[in-house]
Amino acid sequence: MSKFKSGREETNDKPRPVPVLVPFKCSQCEKSYKYKQNLVRHLKYECDKEAQYHCDYESCGYSSKFKSNLKKHCYRKHNGGCCKI
Repeated sequence: MSKFKSGREETNDKPRPVPVLVPFKCSQCEKSYKYKQNLVRHLKYECDKEAQYHCDYESCGYSSKFKSNLKKHCYRKHNGGCCKI
């Protein structure tokens, strides 16, 4: 076994997170994206849009802007059979 310790062991420093560049920012809200295509999708389907898919399960109240999210919700929360999509 070595008598020498690495710098990390001596100082007990945690590795610092690398900052993520998010150069594509929405002009209508505070969201920002790493890729331009994600911003385009956000503007087309999400920003200032009402959720158009709603869970039919009694007193659930879940709604989504995306059909696929409602399908996942029904499968995970209500055993897959609650929502008519």
